[in-house]
Amino acid sequence: MPSNVHTDLGPAATDKSRMFPIAAGVLTGLLALALGALEMRWTVFLLLAIGVAVVALMIPDKRRLLTTTFILTFQADVYLRLMHGRAGSAGLAFPLAFITGAALFTWLYATNTLPRPQLRFLGTMRKPIIALFVTSVLSLVDTQERFVGVTQVLFELQLWFVYFVAMNAFKTREDVHRVVTLLFVVLAMQTIVYYIQTVLGITFTLTGEVIHEGGVVTRPGGTVSTNPAGFGSFVIPLLFLVVAFFITNDPTRNRRVMALLGVGGAMALILTFTRASWSAFALGCIILVALAYRRRLLKIRDLVICGCVGLVLVGAFSPMIAKRISDSPVGEAYDERAGLMRIAIRVIKSNPINGIGDGAYGAVYKGYLNGSDRQWLATVHNEYLLRGAETGLPGMLAFIWFLCAAVKRANQLSRSPDRTIATLGLGWTCGILALCWEMYWDIWRGYTYNALMWMMLGLMEITIEHEQERKTAAAAPAVPAPRGAV
Repeated sequence: MPSNVHTDLGPAATDKSRMFPIAAGVLTGLLALALGALEMRWTVFLLLAIGVAVVALMIPDKRRLLTTTFILTFQADVYLRLMHGRAGSAGLAFPLAFITGAALFTWLYATNTLPRPQLRFLGTMRKPIIALFVTSVLSLVDTQERFVGVTQVLFELQLWFVYFVAMNAFKTREDVHRVVTLLFVVLAMQTIVYYIQTVLGITFTLTGEVIHEGGVVTRPGGTVSTNPAGFGSFVIPLLFLVVAFFITNDPTRNRRVMALLGVGGAMALILTFTRASWSAFALGCIILVALAYRRRLLKIRDLVICGCVGLVLVGAFSPMIAKRISDSPVGEAYDERAGLMRIAIRVIKSNPINGIGDGAYGAVYKGYLNGSDRQWLATVHNEYLLRGAETGLPGMLAFIWFLCAAVKRANQLSRSPDRTIATLGLGWTCGILALCWEMYWDIWRGYTYNALMWMMLGLMEITIEHEQERKTAAAAPAVPAPRGAV
């Protein structure tokens, strides 16, 4: 370089270069001060968010990262709440899975990855979905708990949003299979978490709460719920996908991995000591075997293996099962639920058209008690009657219509000549039917397992679309080659 070239950046540039580390130090100090003033759980969440942001900047495939994050957060029963405690409610809640789903959709939309004019909002189940929301909104017209109703309608809209994201973000067959693989990862993670909680005798949440379990047997809820029924509702549809892939011996899945996931998940389900979940899984297994045999996808050897494994597991846990039944006899448990159902029927008879308002049952039902209701009082453990009491008979019928439509479409896929799609259809059919049974015995209002079901319905819509395209292509007449073409 010639000696007459001046290389000094000047005093102004030097001052700027000195200001940067000073500003960074000030910001770091302010951040540390802010973190110190927060509760520990918020500090952890903020640090995790910063860590995720850093990882997102480093990983080039943003779509894969956001998709993985979206699916994995289904097992996180974590919410951002506004107006918590207003009208005795939990406030306007925004679940973590909703937030990560919004991030995925926003990124896809901003990068023109989504076909904007062709966004699908309701799919083939549009009519029952519209009926669900119309009856929910109409129930708020004369309810005494309007704010609670608004929070419940927001809850239902967020479930639809998960369905919407699944239909539009996962467009190819490879996308569907990757999501199913991630769901198997979620099942493995929740199984491990449940074992840890059972051994420690606690339920720990991702917000830092620790609930010490009492009673004769430990019954935690994983990180998807604070009760075992919620955990059962979450893992049952995933277990049926695993069992379906195992008994059909589908070549797209490792048979040993499916066997390990199935046994581990079944053991966790037994450890819930929730009879509704046990009976739902048993009923679903019977239906799965019958459908697989009818579709000629079942081998007797695989059926024998599954039966032997089931007997071994039941025998291994029989002392704890007996202890649970002796502590809470089936007859007493049924009588309690039957009493709660009678109260709900009384509410429905008094409000058959619009109900008492979506989400309002817990605040209103005691006004319908009479002298004969001398028992344990709680929200009715029956989702059909709960829906009928809150949104009237039209709302209950809309909910039943919605479930029947879901089963019909899943069963339609189980008839596919494509073995993998037929296997998915079998798993979805039996999973939904098992949940329909469990809804008869439990309150079914947790976000994690509801969102999981709606996301699976979105995957079903995509798979149905692929099947229709395949049938159209197969039915199209062959175009003759031009004369002289090789």
